[in-house]
Amino acid sequence: MPSPSSPATGRSLLTRRVLLVVIPLLLTGLLALWLWPAPPAPSVAPSRDAASGPLTLTAAQMAAQGIASQPVAAAETYPLPGLAAEASAPLDASARVVVPYAGVVTRLLVDEGAMVERGQALASIQSREALAAQAALISARSDAMAAASQARRDRELLAAGVVPAARDEQSRARAAAAQGVLQQAEGAMAHLRMAQDGMPGEYIVTAPMAGQVLRRDVDTGQAVDALASAFLIARPGPLDVRFTLPVQYRAVIANGQTLQLPEGASAVVQAIGADTDAATQSLRVRARLEQPGRVVAGQQFAVTLQVPAPQGSLRVAGSALLPSGGGHMVYRIDGGRIEPVPVQQVLGSEGDYAVIQAAGLQVGQSVVSRGTAMLKAMVPAAAPRGE
Repeated sequence: MPSPSSPATGRSLLTRRVLLVVIPLLLTGLLALWLWPAPPAPSVAPSRDAASGPLTLTAAQMAAQGIASQPVAAAETYPLPGLAAEASAPLDASARVVVPYAGVVTRLLVDEGAMVERGQALASIQSREALAAQAALISARSDAMAAASQARRDRELLAAGVVPAARDEQSRARAAAAQGVLQQAEGAMAHLRMAQDGMPGEYIVTAPMAGQVLRRDVDTGQAVDALASAFLIARPGPLDVRFTLPVQYRAVIANGQTLQLPEGASAVVQAIGADTDAATQSLRVRARLEQPGRVVAGQQFAVTLQVPAPQGSLRVAGSALLPSGGGHMVYRIDGGRIEPVPVQQVLGSEGDYAVIQAAGLQVGQSVVSRGTAMLKAMVPAAAPRGE
């Protein structure tokens, strides 16, 4: 029968059991501490001169935030964009062909886009008025010939002492009146060419100048009134660009200023209306487009007028301009030093640039043109002094 274990033996077994548990735990803890990742090094925060002062960034920080800048330039003009305009044939190089007598269009001899010579037939129209005018001319010629013949006979009789002087005077007066009626009838038919092989009263509408038919306003079988428009003819070449301008810009617009059209074309202001349109309170302006390119008469588009800028005006990147309260601001950058600058007035903007007036900005300085959203959250905006 085994003897009972001694107290010393029991303590030895307990010690061994504790060591078997504690040693693995210690080894596990040391291994975990060794494998645990070291805490990241604290990032360098942007430097601030004061709680509300400029922000200073290193080149690496600006690159990481995508901050870019563009220089400030002097502005001699500023844009007035979005003006509705229409191209038209020039006043001095176009003619509108009208119908001299009311009637019905029987034939069309040319169409839009055709090149015509002066005097070329454009259309034929049958007209009762033209037929009556033709008959009146024939009658006036006959009356004038009879009156002139009677006046000659009375003069011969007066010389022979057969008739009194009063009769001679009456004959000459009737002859003069008949000649006046004849001249009036001839004037009515002077520019009218009757159709040689047409129906009675059919006349030919002819081109008053050489050029291109821009518009045809009549069609075969159409009844037209006297003096109604039939064709518009213009010489190929420059076009006029007509647009309206709000009357408040009357003091800044002048002949010779540049008008920018889509696709890079430009025109020059040539005439400014002397009064305003009562309904729209706007001025009528006409510019000359010397090189129309793909612009055609009747085409409508938006134009931009460049007007003189006040002294001290600056040109900055359009993306640099930020809203601030009721006005605007930009971020001036010098090396890594960035601070907000209030804008007193935005004169105009178009595309990728804007023309402003800002007392805290000078030509040659730079403004932040990219990354402004991040800066607006980091740098308190200066209150604009009014726009």
